[in-house]
Amino acid sequence: MHVLVVGTGAIAAAHLPTWISWVRTVHPEVQLRIVVTRNATRFVSTEALRVLGDCEVIEDQWESIPGHYRAFHVEIAEWADATLVYPATMNFLTRFSIGMTDTPALLALQCTEKPVVVAPSLPTGAAGSPPVTRHLATLEAARNVTVLPTVNGFSVGTGGKTPGAPVPFPQAWEELHTTWRKAVPA
Repeated sequence: MHVLVVGTGAIAAAHLPTWISWVRTVHPEVQLRIVVTRNATRFVSTEALRVLGDCEVIEDQWESIPGHYRAFHVEIAEWADATLVYPATMNFLTRFSIGMTDTPALLALQCTEKPVVVAPSLPTGAAGSPPVTRHLATLEAARNVTVLPTVNGFSVGTGGKTPGAPVPFPQAWEELHTTWRKAVPA
């Protein structure tokens, strides 16, 4: 199984090295590629992800695409059997839902019909807001996109537990695997 992991600029991205290491331990047969947004690199090192994931890690900027790709969005969309966006910020969710293609990852996601599992990570007060609800509903309506529910989690903004945290990574990974198995022709 080939999995593209897209990490965006939520604080939960800081835990991606742990989870990528977990994938390597629990599912060594999985081939990974990782794309992180520029804002994600405030919380996580691409080098840590590369070493722990033993895979290619690319910053989600056109100028960061290695020269060996002729058309990154096409090649990565064809390569990946499934994509996990973890964590998915409100900004990323909005841009994905309205069809934005201004970064390599967004263009690849718009060009694939393979399963995409999205784990939203919303700021305090955003869960349930009308614009967020509309964008999530748009994504959920796409036949290849699964939007996971958020959970109560620690908010760095308030210091308490609030709705909007991403589901635990193992739960998102299991959903990705389940969704992928359903999509594979018998």
